[in-house]
Amino acid sequence: MFDKTRFSPISRPYAFWVVSLGLLTSSACRDKRTDSANPVTTVAEPATPSDTSSPAPNSRIESAPDHPAVPIVLARLKTDGGGGGPKHIAVDAGFVYVTLEDHSGTDSTVSIVRLSIAGGPPKVLASKQRDAQGLAIAGGHLYWSTAADLDRNLPDTVVRMPVGGGKISVVTKALVKDPSTPILLHFDDTSLVSDGANVFFAEAEAGFGRILKISSAEGSISEIAKGTDQDLSKVAIDSQAVYWLASNSLLKAPLSGGAPIELATTTGPGTGNVWGLASDGKYVYWSDRNNYKGDHANTGAIRRVSTNGGAVETVASNLPGRPWDIVVDETHVYWVINAERDGGIMRVSKTGGTPFMVVAGQRSAVHLAADATHIYWCNTGDGVVATFGK
Repeated sequence: MFDKTRFSPISRPYAFWVVSLGLLTSSACRDKRTDSANPVTTVAEPATPSDTSSPAPNSRIESAPDHPAVPIVLARLKTDGGGGGPKHIAVDAGFVYVTLEDHSGTDSTVSIVRLSIAGGPPKVLASKQRDAQGLAIAGGHLYWSTAADLDRNLPDTVVRMPVGGGKISVVTKALVKDPSTPILLHFDDTSLVSDGANVFFAEAEAGFGRILKISSAEGSISEIAKGTDQDLSKVAIDSQAVYWLASNSLLKAPLSGGAPIELATTTGPGTGNVWGLASDGKYVYWSDRNNYKGDHANTGAIRRVSTNGGAVETVASNLPGRPWDIVVDETHVYWVINAERDGGIMRVSKTGGTPFMVVAGQRSAVHLAADATHIYWCNTGDGVVATFGK
């Protein structure tokens, strides 16, 4: 039951919501934008996503006493017990968007769900999007890639719809000419990326791979770069260039298009297994699982290289769990530690220092998004979509 006594008539009634694609319940939460100095705005106690106490921090990681972060749960979405739940995430000025995976049936289907940052019930924008991967926002539209649509029997595509919901439009079908050739219009666990006006993604065919750009205004598709390696993954952009991994090479090309330039390789002693990629225009950062051997192997690292190339630098090392998605802002690097019960969100200053666990006790946290003031993420383990202030 919704506890009406928690909200005064002059307060804005925010709630954290649980959705099972049709069945909604609610309990009190707080608006993530709340100014604690403002007595008019209702503030309920923050809810931690985990029902168990957080483990003690890893001995090599500081617990950040100068900047404690309590997660604000925006929603607790349905999970299927088999790895399905909220996964990919994107954010705009008023809403958070997530993919909600369901692996319980014969086919893996995905719903696209929108959550208001100000609070309120989730809205399912699209359903039965088979193996939908990645979310990107450009020109008032939400983009994602999908292996097929169960209702319309579509092939691999990139599709879009208005951010408020509406008709789903196919932007492009698979451009691979040989239908028997495996394609990577969408590849496992890799997002589309946007600069606000355009969406960038990768496609591969036997013998080559390329980076493509969709103009949200014109709907046109253009080739940014093409190479001989078809094993593409992890795309990132900044104001000048697009970056991607091709096998073990970190490559870049100008946003306007051009030949790929190799910046670094991600193999060698103590490196490998890249699961997140981001750029701030000066450096390209990536999360390195570093031959991961277990939740507490302490082998993960965050690395970076200049956008002009050069020596690879290690920003953080001896990380617990599986370093996953990564975002950067003007001052810090944030990344996910993916573990079944004691995962979390970590950060470190871009100028150096000791990394620390900002939020602990997360169950299988996966992808991150950021705006100017907050970090957002999803947990596939318990269905939580949450945020905290930087």
